[in-house]
Amino acid sequence: MKVVQSLNKALDKMMAEDDKVILLGEDIRDVYGGAFKVTRGLSVKYPDRVINTPISEAGIVGMAIGMALQGLKPIVEIMFGDFLTLAADQIINHAVKYSELYGKRMNLVIRTPMGGGRGYGATHSQSLEKLFCGIPGLVVIAPSVYHDVGRVLRNALNLRMPVLFIEDKRMYMESIHETPCNFIFIESESQKKRIEIFTYGYCVELSVKAAEILTRDNISSEIYFNPLISHPNVYDKQHFRVTIEEGTARMAWGSQFNPDLMITTEDSVIPAYDESEVLPSVEKIVKAVREHVL
Repeated sequence: MKVVQSLNKALDKMMAEDDKVILLGEDIRDVYGGAFKVTRGLSVKYPDRVINTPISEAGIVGMAIGMALQGLKPIVEIMFGDFLTLAADQIINHAVKYSELYGKRMNLVIRTPMGGGRGYGATHSQSLEKLFCGIPGLVVIAPSVYHDVGRVLRNALNLRMPVLFIEDKRMYMESIHETPCNFIFIESESQKKRIEIFTYGYCVELSVKAAEILTRDNISSEIYFNPLISHPNVYDKQHFRVTIEEGTARMAWGSQFNPDLMITTEDSVIPAYDESEVLPSVEKIVKAVREHVL
């Protein structure tokens, strides 16, 4: 099953089981069905609960917060993650504060695609999730194809607290692996070297492919990728530690892991012509690990 299908089926199931689940976003009704088609078909089945909104991220999230405070279960789609900045006040100063100020728990999920690789340019290709990981009371989730993405989304709505749900746009048409996991060990024939990799989202796929190549250099890799990136499990350091993310290098998500090597997007504007110049890649991972480990 493709990631986009898993998300769509999860939304369908949630809406079928609970009429308090409401979808809000720009162009999420048919025939468009959302920029990446995650909500396709749902407005036909639930015409009163799939709501097209004006182009106002602040307004969308603000309305969803009000709904959540009244006991509804809104799921917001922000068309591109870059535009979360327009709803930062609603997320940081309202959504995460109200459970404490008013003693009300809320079911609220804000879904958004992040990342580059599709040639969308400087304002549609960023990975800004690290900006939100340090906000108390906000859960930030970024699954990979090694997770049951639809199940992760269903669980997110049941946390009864604001959730930012990151969907790397390059994953939508990728197939989900049959056996969900948060850890992969790729072993070389002769374990002369062993590294630990911490990553999330689409970078998990890059890490696995790079680790397979690194076995030729007798480097074995432990790859950790818990989808809950705002509360990472940091294990006792046993081996050379690498973090890989599509966010930029400055104040990187991976810095909290005390890594020996951080592989990130370069601290630059993402170009529309050739995003591969600045984004992490299998080749860059392999080259960096070889330079630091061999």
